Amino acid sequence: MNASSQASSKLKGRKKSYYIILIILLLFVNAFLLYNNLKSKSNNNALSAQNKELSEAKAKLMLEIDALSANLESQKGDNEALNKEIETMQSSLDSLKNVYNLRLNNRNAQISDLRKDLSQAKEEFEATKNGYLEEIATLQQQVDQLQSDNENLTETLEISKHYSKELEDKVEKGQVMSLANLSVYGIREKKNKKLVTTNMAKKTEKIKVCFTFNNNRIADAGNQDIILRIVSPEGTSLAVESLGSGTFTLAESGENSLYTKKQSVPYNPDSNTENCIYWSQDMPYIPGTYTIEIYHKGYLIGSTTLSLKKGIL
Repeated sequence: MNASSQASSKLKGRKKSYYIILIILLLFVNAFLLYNNLKSKSNNNALSAQNKELSEAKAKLMLEIDALSANLESQKGDNEALNKEIETMQSSLDSLKNVYNLRLNNRNAQISDLRKDLSQAKEEFEATKNGYLEEIATLQQQVDQLQSDNENLTETLEISKHYSKELEDKVEKGQVMSLANLSVYGIREKKNKKLVTTNMAKKTEKIKVCFTFNNNRIADAGNQDIILRIVSPEGTSLAVESLGSGTFTLAESGENSLYTKKQSVPYNPDSNTENCIYWSQDMPYIPGTYTIEIYHKGYLIGSTTLSLKKGIL
């Protein structure tokens, strides 16, 4: 083999070696790029999973805050102070949500920092939640105690009112006068204007009712309103509205009844003065027995009868 052929053979051998080295280098480069690409995809997948996990955790935290706010809302009632406190707590929870959203939506923060912020937010919320629930429980106990106290006070007041009413009724009844004596007469007027008694119906022009009070240590001295009721032999009350008749309430039964005349008469516990009430009417008196009733404060305090005879024709 001549020198020229040897030189050409060596040159071809060197080129072949260069090609082999170049291929190997390309293989290494491709392998490296493939590795980096796979690693990048893996990192991106991991990052995406972490972001999803953080988003779900953040959403769960927001739901828990909303659930607490709804829980507080359900505990509102008739107590204004408790309702106001609950509304203050709900307002604070809204502010807390805004703060957490700002902290957990920071796109420039590292995943590790976001995890730390989320963990810290959860701890803060749990502390806030427990504090609010304890405070509400305490306030609710106070409200329940106040309601119980009010119920007891109302019951006590009702009992006091009942006894007070009983005492008032006893005092009122104790002030009712009683009569020492009661008398009734038929009266006619003579030509000389002198009034004389009569038991003849035809001659009777007035009915005179006189009485004296027993001493009453409870009743005040002064005028007492006395009601006179005269029942005719026919069983009807003598009553003429134009002459001062009217209706009154019977204290024992609560029923209304007609009265013949009402008159204010003096009472003095230091004297035994006789009081008289006169009744005159336009129509004549019929013969028979009249029932005379005296009332004070709606209570019957005395009764008697008056018999008027039929005159001789």
